[in-house]
Amino acid sequence: MIVLDSSVILKWVIPDESDAEETLSYLRLHATGAETIAVPFLLFYEVANVLGTKPQLASSEGKKALDAILNLGLSQHASADSDYLKIIDYVKKYRISGYDAAYITLAENLGCDFVTADEKLAARVKDLAFVKLLG
Repeated sequence: MIVLDSSVILKWVIPDESDAEETLSYLRLHATGAETIAVPFLLFYEVANVLGTKPQLASSEGKKALDAILNLGLSQHASADSDYLKIIDYVKKYRISGYDAAYITLAENLGCDFVTADEKLAARVKDLAFVKLLG
């Protein structure tokens, strides 16, 4: 199992994204059942927001991309009450968003790696060995 954030998953559907090939390897592993991709429910809000605000994407293209992601069979996880307390700790300790902290908390709970393409996030939490920067 692996947790991927929206910065990685969006590379599957947005044209001309860097590192697209590396991210597609995660998708192929998931599609073959060799790896399960876990995500917090908030991923879909983030993806919808990005797809809706990208000026180079028509609304129909954004909807098609979101539909493709929704139909991947990603393992979706809700946060438990205790997770929100962990999220606050991560936000305070690392000065990151609660959204980013939700992905980190999920990976910690599942005992797996978390992969992001966000260099600033990876740098802020560099002491968390399970957080990996794409590439």
